[in-house]
Amino acid sequence: AAIRSIEEDRNISQDIIEEALVEALSKALKKHINANDANIKVDMDEETDEIRIYQVFDVVEVVENFDTELSLEEAVDDKADAVIGDQILLEHEISELGRPAALLAKNVLKQKIREAEKQGIYDEYIHQLYEMITVQVDTVEDRFLFVDLGKAHGIMPLSAQIPGEHYYEGQKLKVVISEVNKDSKGAQIIVSRSDDHFVRRLFEMEVPEIYQGVVEIKAIAREAGDRTKVAVFSKDPNIDPIGACIGPRGTRVQEVIEELQGEKIDIFEWTNDVDQLIKSSLAPAEVLYVLPTDDERSVTVVVADDQLSLAIGRGGKNAKLAVKLINKKIDIKSLTDIKALGIDYESIALANQPTILVEPEFEEVINDDEDYMQPDVEVGIIDDTTEDVVEVVEMAEDVVVEETEVNVEDTVEAVEVVEVIKEVVETPVKRVKKVEPREAKEEYVSKFEKLADPTIALQKIAEREAAAARRKARYDSKKQDQPEIDYSDLEYEIAPEYTDEELDAIEKQQEKIDNSWYEDEIDFEEFEDYYE
Repeated sequence: AAIRSIEEDRNISQDIIEEALVEALSKALKKHINANDANIKVDMDEETDEIRIYQVFDVVEVVENFDTELSLEEAVDDKADAVIGDQILLEHEISELGRPAALLAKNVLKQKIREAEKQGIYDEYIHQLYEMITVQVDTVEDRFLFVDLGKAHGIMPLSAQIPGEHYYEGQKLKVVISEVNKDSKGAQIIVSRSDDHFVRRLFEMEVPEIYQGVVEIKAIAREAGDRTKVAVFSKDPNIDPIGACIGPRGTRVQEVIEELQGEKIDIFEWTNDVDQLIKSSLAPAEVLYVLPTDDERSVTVVVADDQLSLAIGRGGKNAKLAVKLINKKIDIKSLTDIKALGIDYESIALANQPTILVEPEFEEVINDDEDYMQPDVEVGIIDDTTEDVVEVVEMAEDVVVEETEVNVEDTVEAVEVVEVIKEVVETPVKRVKKVEPREAKEEYVSKFEKLADPTIALQKIAEREAAAARRKARYDSKKQDQPEIDYSDLEYEIAPEYTDEELDAIEKQQEKIDNSWYEDEIDFEEFEDYYE
């Protein structure tokens, strides 16, 4: 009954408790009889709950160790038919054990049960590694947070907490078990809310498609408290992975954001194309080109001048997240910098651009009888009237009648031609519709593929340069249309008079205006459309 009670309270198997009890009684008896080398046997009867303890002796001719051996003469006193090689069991009453032996048995039993309990906790939580559980905050300290896991206690260090999040005693938290260590003091369980697996488990809980395995989270890069980038992939072509994670009206992703205390989440579709993956990971910045380098573990990314700070991010966090996602070093350069280095980025980008197959154009011919036309037959258009054909026939007949001196063979041939023309006229005309050739079916191109196409980037640059040229032309035309006014002939009723000091001041001010830098440095044409 006592063993079953310990088994239920401490969640330890009965076999482990029995082994601990046998070891405790064996050490207690050795201490009682003062024989460290003695062989001890413990018998436990589960039906009667009785425990018997024995000291085992071997029967030998010459006794060398009195703790484990007996002579034949001594063995005959306990067992009449004893022979050399037999074992003699000498029973000891447990009640006869002294107080020191009992204390030793108690300490050994407690130690064994404690070790078994620690091992049980370690075995239980090591299988829950990176799984999400709900815990209660026990103690809040400056650098640590102690939480109650139910059967054990865990630690949440400062590095595993979400920056800016406040905790209090008794608070319920969702965490993931990030680490389970086994040391002399027992199992040390470390929980976290800043780990990447915490975001993964939250999406699994909110998105059924991820939990069922239809949508897979390929990679996660996270800066806890600031931003998280998630790359998802759908195994079913009929399911949109991004839409599944966002949910109707953004309800699914909003639940995750609330649990992360307002942390921004970027979700994009995973692709095996490294260039496209880099462009998606650097969003919201618009990447123009992805150029390979001599080192396979690094790439060079070209962005517009106004997109450079957006691609790097505040404190370089956007670039850091992209590096974590693709596991490559990314060197981000502006378009001006890449031109200054003299790199032919356009040819390199075009050389790495994959070939896109376009469906060929085709024509379809349809007639009233729904008969399929032969592909080699050219289809013409026949007018509704046959007046032109009749005129040709009449002209042919007149020619035959007027000719009197002709050869018989020529006459026969002319008659045959007339008959053929008559047959053509009498034959009902089959109308054939003129079918305009269909336009080639345009292949769907996603937004990311458009961003990956270097020709589109070149087209945008050309459009910007053309717009700048148009603005400059408008400015020049307006300047030419304005008449030049000669103010030298104008007469004033009151002529201004200046002293020598005032004239010197006016000259210095005019020199400052003439030597000003902003007239040369600032491109006012760029803001002309804004003011218009």
